[in-house]
Amino acid sequence: MEKEATKLVNKKYTANIDANESQYIPTFEPVDENDITFMGRLLTAVLNSMNKGIYLDQMSHWYNTQGEQTFGLRHINFLHENLGTQFLQGLDKLIVYNLVSELRAFYRDYSINIGGGSMPQEL
Repeated sequence: MEKEATKLVNKKYTANIDANESQYIPTFEPVDENDITFMGRLLTAVLNSMNKGIYLDQMSHWYNTQGEQTFGLRHINFLHENLGTQFLQGLDKLIVYNLVSELRAFYRDYSINIGGGSMPQEL
């Protein structure tokens, strides 16, 4: 989770994070800039499935336009049974870091309007 979070909070990843770990954490060829570990790839897959559908509160699931379930409590239960509570806690922290990163980008992009200025022509 630390490897993924360093990119989201604008810190440079350093190798000493691995030196402090007593367990080996595999890294992969990143598909994008925020998924260098299994947890990052899982988060990317979950967010992509949510972006392609709608959330129905009564059903507590995300559905795509064809009416098929893309993400919901069944998936979370599967992750909990197979990867454990600590994995879900780490995924939760990574989601929070992702939200903070998106909010910072939003604020940075629209701070001119929020601060009372005007938007540049290209935006």
